[in-house]
Amino acid sequence: MFQYKIDEEVSLALPRPKIDAKAIYDLIDASRKELSQWLMWSVDMKNVADEERALVRNLENFGKGDSVTTIILFNEQPAGAISFNRFLKLDNSTEIGYWLATKFVGKGIM
Repeated sequence: MFQYKIDEEVSLALPRPKIDAKAIYDLIDASRKELSQWLMWSVDMKNVADEERALVRNLENFGKGDSVTTIILFNEQPAGAISFNRFLKLDNSTEIGYWLATKFVGKGIM
């Protein structure tokens, strides 16, 4: 698995759909109330299969060079995700989006 270490507690990893889907779905489900205020997709995430499909799409977009999404790991446990989207060659910019599960808020991760 590709993993980029930020510090002793935080790292970023490319998603592994079959392996990571359940853990990520469980985080979304437990944080749905908070996430749904800002991220409309969280309302549509109904089960682990939905999350697995989303992770596959993330990897497909990465393969096409359209975006890169990584799982945020805190002490080797999934805590959320961060994505870099819409790479613009005109000014070398991108859009950054992230979400963090409620139980990981306030731990200095972001």
